[in-house]
Amino acid sequence: MKKFGIFLAMVIIAIMAVMSFIAPESEKKVLRQLNNKNIFPKTEFVSYHDSLTIKVVTVGESNKPPLLLIHGSPGDWSAWVNIITNDSVRAQFFLIVIDRPGFGETTVPALTGLHDQAEVIWQVMKHLSATENITVAGHSYGGAVVEQLLIEYKHAFNLAVMIAPTLSPELMQPKWYNKVARWKLVNYIISKDLKASNIEMLGLPAALKLNEPFVSSILSPIVYIQGKKDVLVDHETVDYFKQLKPEGVKYVIIDDMNHFTPWSDPYLITDAILGK
Repeated sequence: MKKFGIFLAMVIIAIMAVMSFIAPESEKKVLRQLNNKNIFPKTEFVSYHDSLTIKVVTVGESNKPPLLLIHGSPGDWSAWVNIITNDSVRAQFFLIVIDRPGFGETTVPALTGLHDQAEVIWQVMKHLSATENITVAGHSYGGAVVEQLLIEYKHAFNLAVMIAPTLSPELMQPKWYNKVARWKLVNYIISKDLKASNIEMLGLPAALKLNEPFVSSILSPIVYIQGKKDVLVDHETVDYFKQLKPEGVKYVIIDDMNHFTPWSDPYLITDAILGK
């Protein structure tokens, strides 16, 4: 039994090590893809507490209504490439995309609380003078950050799009691999992004529980996109959210869709953003 336990631990460590090298398309590749379409994002580093910085990428003219895009866990701004390349979206909005704390080139470390996540993003929005008439979209953990923003800055948003959002405290309880990732040896092996992801996922259920009394007070309309074949975020999260927010939400439920909507079915997101 002891040997089996050691063997199992080694298998888990090997899986974690492999996962450390699995990442979305590199930023350079995404930038080339955008440049080939005559899209030239602007990059800026916004100051935060204690000389830390937040990487923000913008596309378009700042006099247009802001569209804020919030990536999942792990991830970075380039996860939204298929939304950025949509001509109609760029024609209508000033696109704002950040590397969230712990990810990409943002130097703010990984955060356990959704309130702190929202505070970081709001610092960027204030810096860009983009604090009203906002359309926001968030994927996976980014959907939970959207919920927090809608609660704390409820008058700032015109529309929210949540894609496979991690909203249920019960369904988002830490998994076995989150606990394994805290082992010293595993934590040493895995990548910076996976470490950051583990930190925020461990703190997620408690943060979501704090939000429950306030979800019904959200003012902006919501489009909620979810696939039934999502193995990372249980589609039963939809039923949970319906109990908290029985009105003001349009549900787009796709039977054969998985978790990776921004890559597999980006038209669902752009249609929601554009009000189609």
